[in-house]
Amino acid sequence: MKCKVWIGAWVLFCLTALAPTVAQEPCGGYFTDEFPMEQCEFVTHTGSMSDQNPYFILEPGWWLALEGEEEDEGEVEFIRLEITVLNETQWVDGVLTRVVEEREWIDGELYEVSRNFYAICLHSKDVYYFGEEVDFYEDGEIVDHHGAWLAGVNDAQPGIIMPGSILVGSRYMQEIAVEDEALDRGEIIGLINLEIEGQMFEQVAVIADSTALEPEADPEIKYFAPYVGQIKDEDLELVDYGWAFRAPTRWMPHVTRSNGGFDTEIRLFNDGDEDTTMTLFPYLADGTAMASMNITVEGESVMAVDAAELFGSQEISHFGIVGSDDCRVFSAYKASSGPGASAEVRESSAQCGVTLFQGEWSTVFDGLALVNLGDVAAEVTATQVDDEGEDIAEVELSEELAPHGKLLVVLGDYFADNPGSLIEVESDQPFALVSLRGTAPGAPVGVLWTNAPFLKEVCNADPDGDDE
Repeated sequence: MKCKVWIGAWVLFCLTALAPTVAQEPCGGYFTDEFPMEQCEFVTHTGSMSDQNPYFILEPGWWLALEGEEEDEGEVEFIRLEITVLNETQWVDGVLTRVVEEREWIDGELYEVSRNFYAICLHSKDVYYFGEEVDFYEDGEIVDHHGAWLAGVNDAQPGIIMPGSILVGSRYMQEIAVEDEALDRGEIIGLINLEIEGQMFEQVAVIADSTALEPEADPEIKYFAPYVGQIKDEDLELVDYGWAFRAPTRWMPHVTRSNGGFDTEIRLFNDGDEDTTMTLFPYLADGTAMASMNITVEGESVMAVDAAELFGSQEISHFGIVGSDDCRVFSAYKASSGPGASAEVRESSAQCGVTLFQGEWSTVFDGLALVNLGDVAAEVTATQVDDEGEDIAEVELSEELAPHGKLLVVLGDYFADNPGSLIEVESDQPFALVSLRGTAPGAPVGVLWTNAPFLKEVCNADPDGDDE
């Protein structure tokens, strides 16, 4: 007999009532290993601290540090664990996952670095675990990778790292990777109030972690507080938490491909008196987030850097920007060869609708690059409107543009040439956009310039959750 305990919004069987007590043994000791993933729309974060699984934060930049002493073969060791939600994503078994990095030091020496892959089931708020990459260190050198696994490899399947509903007594597999010897599992054994370093945390979920590889071994007891995350792990206790960095609110929607016939130069203008550090968050066109990078710009100066040198061999498509408002970021696009003039493009912020003036497509082209800033796939439409405000044609530019994915469009591929008409671009998710006009392909001189859009609808993509 296999006992099924549906997590989140589904009915749970064999559970005790929610209470600040330890549950009785449920379901004869079975751990749920089948989950209704087909009912899930997965996201890598929700964009809001208040609209996600409060016990397992996946907002980029969220950071925790735990410290404590542990005894190993009679010797007391000082342990420090840092958990950082990176602004990186990775596709695992067909699902875009958020990368969470854990770093552990023993007596000040780096011992382990793991990159863990998680995604949120939007409906239930269950946080699924899709695997991890693990590096163990000795004297500063990587010596082992044991414990690494990925869903979809060696018949491994995703588990649940944190249920969307905290119900005392529920048991669930966190890892289902038999061949990789990764079979961790969790049991919610209580809800309590817990004081750490003078701070009282309420409704703390107490979870006993164990492994099916050693069923008789004592479980590790971990504690998770709402809107904080893990606050205690055996003898390790929370010593600090907060934002290591904030998610971008400014965007550069387009970096030209290295083989696309154009070059991109990134220009940073610091109007302030002090040096400032800008953080760039690069993405691939499919929405995959890459490692962030910091650039320091001296006060009252301009820095220009070739995008190919900045990003190297990575085919970076667009990037987010975090930093001082005194420092403005521009891009310049220019034909790679032959005479021509560059287009100067300023950073963009979140919007939900814009209006563009159509050019004469017999001599120029109108193109746009649009980045979905939402946490779910976006539908993007465009409507051609005549000078009397009547709709001429409406097209769907994208039915499901991936979160943080980019759409490249030449409008003449979708609409008939009708100089003087307007093009209205709308989406059900906030987006960043740059619109360019250029001489037609094959012209003796290649010229690009910005076709500045008019905002039709402004929307807020605030990382604190004030989305409108």
